[in-house]
Amino acid sequence: MLAFLSKKEYFIDMKIFLALFALAIIIMASLCAYVFLDTFMVAVVFLPLGLALSAQVLSTLFYVGIFHCKDC
Repeated sequence: MLAFLSKKEYFIDMKIFLALFALAIIIMASLCAYVFLDTFMVAVVFLPLGLALSAQVLSTLFYVGIFHCKDC
């Protein structure tokens, strides 16, 4: 699949991916901070959201690892 992307397109694609990954890490860190502050409502509301975000990040990494890097 990388054969169809130019270096510039691949760089922009990876730049967007890394920005989303950094955003997910920031969101996860803030959610963990809320959970560790022992606020029950925040833990009940945001913990499933944090788990969903981490699952999304892991599935994205899995997708990139299988489909984008199989020609590497």
